[in-house]
Amino acid sequence: MAQLGDFYQVILSDFISSYIRFYSRETALLKLTEDWRAMLDRGELVAVVYMDLSKAFDVIQHNLLFAKLKAYGVGERSFMPFKDYLSGRQQRVKIGDTCSDWKGVKRGVPQESVLRPVFFNIFINDLFYSVTHGKLHAYAYDHQLYSSGVDPEALEKCICREVRVANEWYRSNGMIVNDTQHQAIVLGKTDHSFSFPLKDSLNIFGLNIDNRLHFDNYISTTCQKINDQFNVMQIYNLKFRSKLMQFKRVSSKSVVCMVGPTSLWRRLHSIRVYL
Repeated sequence: MAQLGDFYQVILSDFISSYIRFYSRETALLKLTEDWRAMLDRGELVAVVYMDLSKAFDVIQHNLLFAKLKAYGVGERSFMPFKDYLSGRQQRVKIGDTCSDWKGVKRGVPQESVLRPVFFNIFINDLFYSVTHGKLHAYAYDHQLYSSGVDPEALEKCICREVRVANEWYRSNGMIVNDTQHQAIVLGKTDHSFSFPLKDSLNIFGLNIDNRLHFDNYISTTCQKINDQFNVMQIYNLKFRSKLMQFKRVSSKSVVCMVGPTSLWRRLHSIRVYL
């Protein structure tokens, strides 16, 4: 497994950030935002399309994956264990006491397998050879396609062309793409009316980013959640202190009658001092 990861480390696109050592959602988000900020600093508009994919890991075609492994240089002796691992698998559906017939599995990589993310990265790697006029970033099945330019009309044509290219690649490789559910945002100020619907903000890796590349909505929402949690903690703290006060009054009257180890008395005394 380690040898396979090292082998493909130099083959995989620099824009694949998932399941790679020293990469994470944080580094992926930093890469995207800094790239977009540099484009804005150059006075360019930035068009971003968040691609909507479904069941990304479960639709990988085994035969196509095998062909890609060989194309990337896996020898026959190394290839056969991978083929044996995925071949010959069967599954069926059970509803109540009724079971369907067993059917062979020709797609997907078993869950909880260490090979699952490696195979997925290898499978989507050639997508980056197709998208040539824009930039595509992938973190597992979260894909962001973006481009920049001073001319909004040229930018619109470029991003629409690259989205079509990406959609065609997804479909030709057996992946499920919901092109009607793609979300788009344009960073920067422009009066141009784009042909595709635009949103004022996008949620990327759990972070809400608006069309000014600000995080105001995310910060406000986070502060509100923290404030709500503090309110709950304060309510419970008041109830806790109230019970401790009752305990203090009871313990002060009855502790003289208690016979026990010195450690118990010290704990009772520490609670009274805290109050």
